[in-house]
Amino acid sequence: MHAKDYKTADIFEGKRVLVVGMGNTGCDIVVDAVHRAKQVFWSVRGGNHFVPKFLAGKPADEGNHRPRRFIIPKWLRARLHEPILRFVVGPPERFGLPKPAHRLYDRTPIVNSLVLQHLGQGDVKLRPPIRAFDGQSVVFADGRSDEVDLVLLATGYRITFPFLDDLRPLDWQDAAGAPKLFMNIFPREDNGLFVAGLLEGAGVGWEGRALQARVIAAYLGARAARPEAAAALRQDITSWFQKPAARDGGAHGLFVDFLAYKRDLQRLLARLS
Repeated sequence: MHAKDYKTADIFEGKRVLVVGMGNTGCDIVVDAVHRAKQVFWSVRGGNHFVPKFLAGKPADEGNHRPRRFIIPKWLRARLHEPILRFVVGPPERFGLPKPAHRLYDRTPIVNSLVLQHLGQGDVKLRPPIRAFDGQSVVFADGRSDEVDLVLLATGYRITFPFLDDLRPLDWQDAAGAPKLFMNIFPREDNGLFVAGLLEGAGVGWEGRALQARVIAAYLGARAARPEAAAALRQDITSWFQKPAARDGGAHGLFVDFLAYKRDLQRLLARLS
């Protein structure tokens, strides 16, 4: 089964379970399975960075929501924070996981320290990628095989809008698998369609999505009360679509640097308000 169909941990009761995938979804499901399954295997391919959910008793991303005049460049933030994380959380490779090949903040990190705890305690057995299925057995890339009752694929998602009959106004990017949107909100044409919540990024959280909604509301208000401000933004949107993307948006083209993105949303909100 795929993770999109997973609802409760009841399905793991007394079973030998293999979870495939090392995103946040896969890590959360591994933790769920540990408490119900007879045995848990975890097949991983690449590495990632792990960050704690709480710091000093508060959500770790809480400090990201404060307005800032100066933002440390992403590459420098990564160099400063990676050694701290490796000290506080521990290097992933010490738990048997692959060492991350990318820098912190280049991809969404894993916000889950319980899965490392279960790895350290031996509650979860790590396995490399799958080579083949043979009846009840799963054969892995290193030649080992294990008998399992349930394979759960937490291997990512395809982005679809089944409630929209016509996707052309969104400039759908087949290669990236997501619409091309200015600030992850505005399509090319001023057609009354806006998108909120379709983005990836460590620390964006609900605050970032709430900012998106406020920007949409401010734009609609500006079209009625300050048409010159709305027109200026439309010019910026047209210019942006005429240029190639200047940033790496990850596998779906949706990844943002959380601090810079929130700063830009706040500036956009100030222009329209």
